Amino acid sequence: MVVTERDLETLPWVNSWNGVTVDQIGVRWNVDFSTAARRVRKLIDAGLLCRHYVNGLNVQPIAVTRLGCSLAGDGLEPLSGVRLATWHHDSMVVDLAPRIVKRFGEGILNSDRRIRQRRRQDGIKAGHVPDVELIPRQGRRIAFELELSMKAPARLQSIIDAYASSNDYGAVYYLVPDARLARFVRRFTDGLDHLVRVAVIRSSDQQEA
Repeated sequence: MVVTERDLETLPWVNSWNGVTVDQIGVRWNVDFSTAARRVRKLIDAGLLCRHYVNGLNVQPIAVTRLGCSLAGDGLEPLSGVRLATWHHDSMVVDLAPRIVKRFGEGILNSDRRIRQRRRQDGIKAGHVPDVELIPRQGRRIAFELELSMKAPARLQSIIDAYASSNDYGAVYYLVPDARLARFVRRFTDGLDHLVRVAVIRSSDQQEA
């Protein structure tokens, strides 16, 4: 099989996430499901992609193999497994990524896996990282947190306090599915309006600040 430039560009993208679907690959390639599925199948047969089978999950998330990482020159370790408990959240983050770029402009978009890799390389000890960060062409990094349920108050407060006490990000956006969760998150952002914003995700690609 001939590996195309598009394949080589796609492998690190897939490896950035905690699993992706054929639909999501098709969106990235701007092709229909059937076209994406045929190419994904060939990449799996070539040993460059693989499927993760998770009991209780009705899809088989796609990830990159070690051979695929090697061929693409990607130093990030391939995904070792998919967590059923976080799959819905992790898949939504993949869907939100292009919307973030559309809303905030072009730049370098890093997933949580890429952020952790960078921190390890920089010798920074493990800690909380955002779901996604955008490094815009101008200005400071922006962090994005997809919050789908109410965290324990102490946990949420500690995360927000850590953002406030560091100088890593110029803004932090909490993306939530409804007004109830937005009100909950805002309880922990008093005095931090300059840094932390809460936005309700809209299906029409619009957000309510």
